[in-house]
This record gives sequence, structure tokens and C-alpha cells, in this order.
Amino acid sequence: MKHIVLVDDEPAVLELLELALASPDRCLHAYSDPLRALESLSEHGADLILTDLDMPGMTGIEFLKVCRVRMPNAKMAILTGRGGVKEAVTAMKAGAVDFFTKPLSCDELRQNVGR
Repeated sequence: MKHIVLVDDEPAVLELLELALASPDRCLHAYSDPLRALESLSEHGADLILTDLDMPGMTGIEFLKVCRVRMPNAKMAILTGRGGVKEAVTAMKAGAVDFFTKPLSCDELRQNVGR
């Protein structure tokens, strides 16, 4: 069973991610608060972490940096509504393996997560 952690402060985005990624071989953990997501990582771990770039309380980059220390083997990706080259490079330096821009293509997301 693969554990996927989804973090976005927009409930509609979390719902879309859950619908797009639902699968019998995946356990999805969705959080609207990055601090709550960090607290729960010790409970279930993560194989993949998808996080929004802009969130109140902690940016997606800050979140990834903490996750990289706590879960060095987890794959990480950023979701953002304002994707640019600068943001993508910063995300990759923080440990992200992928960078998705909103609105999301569910097919693209499924393909990338499947890998």
C-alpha cells in the first residue's frame, strides 16, 4: 500500500486530488493545514507528498524542506497556481521531483503519480 500525502489550503483542490488519485493500492491522507500534515507523518509515513506552494502558516517549499529531513525517501511534488521557472527551480532544490500548475490535468497527475 502506497501512502500519498496531499496538502493544499483549498478544499476543492484536495477533493479533486483525492478523486484523481483514488486507487485500491493507495492510501490518501489529505490536509488543509501543513502543520497538521507534518504532525501526522510520523503516524503513517509517506511514499509521495504533493503540496501546494502558497499556504498560510508555511509555504510549500518550507514544508518540503522539513519533509526531506523527516522522510528522505519520500518523493515530493509541488502544486501551484503561479508556476514559473523560478518557483520550479526553487522547488527542485528543496527536493521536489515534479512541479504541477493549477488548474491540474488529472490525466497528467495520474500518469506522473503512477510512475
